[in-house]
Amino acid sequence: MPLTLESYQVGWICALSVEAELAELMLDKIHDSIPLPARDENIYTLGQIDVNGQGGSHNVVIARLPAAETGTAAAATVAKDMLRTFTNLKFGLMVGIAGGIWSPEVDVRLGDVVVGAPDDNGPGVVQYDHGKYIQGKEFVHRGILDKAPKVLRTAVSVAKQVRRRKAFLSHLNDDDVKELAPRPTDDILFEAAYAHPDGARSCAGCEVQRKKERAERRDLVPLVHYGAIASGNGVVKDALFADDVRRKHGILCFEMEAAGLDNFPCLVIRGISDYADTHKNDDWHAYAASTAAAYAKELLKVVPLTAISQLPSIGNKHWLVPRPSTPLFTGRESVLQKMKDHLVRRSDDNRERPIFVCCGIGGSGKSETAIKFVEKNRNSFWGIFWINADTQDTAKQGFAEIASACSISNTSIEDVKSWLAKKDSPWLLVLDNCDTMNKDYSSYFPSRQNGSIIMTTRLPECKSYGISDDMDKFGPEASSSLLLQACGDKYQDRERHRDAAANVVKLVDELAIALVHAGAYIGRGFCTLQEYPQRFQTQKKHAMQFSPVQRASRYGSVYTTFEISAKALFASGDKYDRLALTLLRILAFLDHEDVEEDIFKRALEYCQDLEQYLNTSLRVLEELQKAVTVVPCDDQPSQLVSKKHGPAHGSRVKKLVLRNMKSLFQIQKKSRNSAAVVPSKSPFIATVDEEPATGQMSYPVSVSETPSLSTNETSEHDADDGEIGHLSRWHCEEFRSTHLFDSNTLSDIEISRVRLADLSLIRVNDKAISLHPLVHEWASIRLSAEERKQAWGQTVCILALSTEEHKDWQIFTRSLKAHIEACFKDRKNIGYDDEIPLDLARCLYLLAWQLCQAYNNVLSLELFQAVQKRCLLQPNTFAVRAQELLYCEAACLIGIPGRTADAVTMFKKIVPHRLEFLGPDDSRTQIAQYALATCYIGQCEYKKVIHILEPVVTRFLAHAAQTASDDEVAESKDAESSVQSHLRGPVRSSCMHVLSKAYIHLGNIAKAVPLLEELVTYRTSGLHSWDPLRLSSMHDLAFAHTKLGQNELALPYLEEVVRFESQTLPSDDLERMNSVYLLAAVYRSVGRAQEAINLREKALGLEHGFTLANQTSGHSSWILKPVSEYRGKIIGRRERIQSTMMHNLAVDYLDTDRVLEAKVLLKPVVDFRSEFYSLDDPERLRSMRELAIAYILLEDSEELGEAIRLLEQVISNGEKDFESEPGLLAITEGWLDRGRDLLDSRESSGSWTTTDDEEQSDQEAQVSDEGGRPM
Repeated sequence: MPLTLESYQVGWICALSVEAELAELMLDKIHDSIPLPARDENIYTLGQIDVNGQGGSHNVVIARLPAAETGTAAAATVAKDMLRTFTNLKFGLMVGIAGGIWSPEVDVRLGDVVVGAPDDNGPGVVQYDHGKYIQGKEFVHRGILDKAPKVLRTAVSVAKQVRRRKAFLSHLNDDDVKELAPRPTDDILFEAAYAHPDGARSCAGCEVQRKKERAERRDLVPLVHYGAIASGNGVVKDALFADDVRRKHGILCFEMEAAGLDNFPCLVIRGISDYADTHKNDDWHAYAASTAAAYAKELLKVVPLTAISQLPSIGNKHWLVPRPSTPLFTGRESVLQKMKDHLVRRSDDNRERPIFVCCGIGGSGKSETAIKFVEKNRNSFWGIFWINADTQDTAKQGFAEIASACSISNTSIEDVKSWLAKKDSPWLLVLDNCDTMNKDYSSYFPSRQNGSIIMTTRLPECKSYGISDDMDKFGPEASSSLLLQACGDKYQDRERHRDAAANVVKLVDELAIALVHAGAYIGRGFCTLQEYPQRFQTQKKHAMQFSPVQRASRYGSVYTTFEISAKALFASGDKYDRLALTLLRILAFLDHEDVEEDIFKRALEYCQDLEQYLNTSLRVLEELQKAVTVVPCDDQPSQLVSKKHGPAHGSRVKKLVLRNMKSLFQIQKKSRNSAAVVPSKSPFIATVDEEPATGQMSYPVSVSETPSLSTNETSEHDADDGEIGHLSRWHCEEFRSTHLFDSNTLSDIEISRVRLADLSLIRVNDKAISLHPLVHEWASIRLSAEERKQAWGQTVCILALSTEEHKDWQIFTRSLKAHIEACFKDRKNIGYDDEIPLDLARCLYLLAWQLCQAYNNVLSLELFQAVQKRCLLQPNTFAVRAQELLYCEAACLIGIPGRTADAVTMFKKIVPHRLEFLGPDDSRTQIAQYALATCYIGQCEYKKVIHILEPVVTRFLAHAAQTASDDEVAESKDAESSVQSHLRGPVRSSCMHVLSKAYIHLGNIAKAVPLLEELVTYRTSGLHSWDPLRLSSMHDLAFAHTKLGQNELALPYLEEVVRFESQTLPSDDLERMNSVYLLAAVYRSVGRAQEAINLREKALGLEHGFTLANQTSGHSSWILKPVSEYRGKIIGRRERIQSTMMHNLAVDYLDTDRVLEAKVLLKPVVDFRSEFYSLDDPERLRSMRELAIAYILLEDSEELGEAIRLLEQVISNGEKDFESEPGLLAITEGWLDRGRDLLDSRESSGSWTTTDDEEQSDQEAQVSDEGGRPM
């Protein structure tokens, strides 16, 4: 198999070319190169080192620092790129030369090796402050590197063994090594106080008498020393300083790279090439590099292959961070270091989960600091996950994104937390925008302590979650630096502009976001740094006028900087600057995060279509008016339109033309009791296909009797057809009034957002616009009342137009949800409550449906009610719109817990009305019937469901059969395809599905199965494999088969349902739980018991071992909670499925002699059912019987009495159960007798086999390890 980048598990870094050349000579085999990512500029050598006695080898990648570049920064860059390219590295080695420190205690000489692994288990590398090594300066301790990985420390222990101490020397005998790195002869150490003469190239002129006298070694063999290595940016040439450091800190040598590898778990190995004094030369460089490389090779040769394969990869594997840090980021060094010290775990770190809280007012740079931290420390964490905790919805979305990135099938918050809690690799969770008062943010914390957490918040009370840092102000120096950076290249002379910068810093109160905006304004050339204070004072009063009183004192300076930028755009006279302000007004009424370009794109496309179709419909209507007297009796007007204009304009033209055919046809309704024809008052009718009474074809009906939506308040184009759900020419004109789309492209939007981004008012990431919350707030409150109304109306029209494009609507609706919610959050503050113009009410109607589809039924209901209330204010409109809006309100109520009865009341008014005015074959009548039947399903009123839907489905089938037998259809297309096409409509298939459910619940399975079989066929051919409707019909068909005892037929359907639901639904989704429950039962019934156990264990989160501890730790949302948490709550289907799944798995365990596990599962089930089930409930009695059996099998004296009590209750209350299952009573009595006999024998003999806590713990541990019954 060819090697790939993932084949390499050991990273070896060298600083100098000679070090890398000697490292390459240590490889037992050099591999061919592999193409690298374009971003990686490192030079690598690939090869292998064979492992002693194991017949295998370690694949090693060697990297060198760029020529003439040394120090911690260069090393960090090389390591970062190596980790990004070689994603399967398990540990690293930093191998090269260093300046030694000799002492009588530790005889460090040239050519010796120093390994950063002290005997006292202390730190191997000590970081010291840059530039503090010059004579007269103190050694400033800056921290330590984490210990080398345990596998390397173990290998070092092996290498220390007497028989292996000199094994590495054999690797120096290679001819190439000897040629490249011969051993020099002279090893001279001068007295510490004696400095090398200035300008002398060698030590030939140094005073011999100043040499340090040292005992001669017996041979020239280099020794290996184990101790601390000091690392910093600079060469140490002060022997007195070095000796002082040795005595105080135990340092054996100095080097310059290891301190940059704090994100690269490695062992540092250094060959001593000179001493830390002024007498340095290069004579020993090559030989010292060779001894270090030889030791590194020998170390790898004793590391077992299995030890490496079992290690997790180092570096970052998951990076879910929304954006990069700003290039302007500066300062906060002390905060970043504090965060690193607290959040980056060391190998011996046993602290509780570290949490760091960045607390400060809005705009102080909390999020930017968090982003900078994760960038600098990326490779310290296996996964970095960013959650926007602004709302519960954004948090759910963030956890779902983690699930997607990490291939977690369950996407709920609890499931992702549980998954993270089980990970041994270090992870970092960033909770951004934790700004909601009185919210418990610990609900987002994974339960175990192996990760780290950052919180950003404006709330001081959140400091209690961990250690914190107040970040309100940036500090004078850092503020000036940030400001000048933001101003651009012209202001990079810090000294020259220091005073002017200080003046601006003082004005904006050292707040980061204000500094950035001020700098962007100056950088755009609107004024100079010196002129900015005057501009600031001019706008400050204006900013204070629109800023809320409670925020003016805190954010007044920030708003002023924003306002200065806005005034500059307004005054510039540039077209795109003005458009930028218009775009900013639109953004003010959307959510501040992720305003995607797709919203504007969809709105523009539909506006163009609508304008074209409106113009076309007028022309076609004129033609039809001329041709109306000669329309053939066998051609409907709708067919005529389709024939003449269909190919050019499609179905939308047809629909729009039909809406406008007000003068061609008169509306009619057919009375059940007479043939009289009366005008219709229906608001729903666009076309109605009446059954022909005398062979005459039915025609599209006019809406000429429908009052228009137009009022004195609205434009003449407000209504084209009087229907509340139809957008009109007015909406196109309102959309066009922004002038952002004059070019009929998105180019003006693109240029406008560049102008805003240049002033740091927005961020653009992958064509999505985001605003800082303070900018977002300011952009709204700065507008006058009239401006707010205008901008809000334009925004509403953009959103409404964007919803009319149906491509990928489900994904788009989810992304649109937050923006619709934001748009309507402050509707009353804008000035619209009961006085919403009816043209805008149309938009509310469409967007309310979007919210309903996105499951925000509460806000959707509020909007529908607002529309209804507004329509009632207009005379003569109730008869037109009341029923339609009543239907909308009822549809929302279905999705609101506890409101089903209210929905039923409304639908019972709607259905008769639609039957009377639309007839039974109209899809809108059928939709209302379906909705009412769905409510009855929820109320278990199955006979009412059948009463409503059986006639509907019968008509479907009859009509389909008639269509299939039609000669014309038979000649033109396959009859079966025609039937399927007729039945595949969403309304009709939904009616069939609900009717089949009612049949199943009433036990009429024979009627349900044919309907479901047809339904599965239709939906499989027309829907995605993962579509919930398809999966639901497959589940119900499988369930019907199980009711008929046809489990083999049910199995493939259920397996497919569970497979797709596990990919698309959270684990606590009720339908998914039900599918898993049913599949496990089917597996067991067909003799696949182990698969049933595996499925149930996975669902309960017990697939990786079972103990009482993990059963009660919330591993899965399927596990029942303690009974106390359910008291006072409604117990529903979810809890019943949970208890049944736990009960059934316990029975599986009993059948396979895993009795202790069965007992642990059954105890909470019995507690739950005893609390909430009736005394004679069969499920309660069965769980009590199984728990009693477990107690008896375990023969625990303390539980035998409880077993007897349980069985006596089962016999006392189980009359119904025993009648339904003959023989069960005898079985129960047999277990009761066995329990009594055991108890009697123990009492008579006085032999009690009590199990103390320690023994119980041992048993549970054995269960966890072996998965079997304890012996």
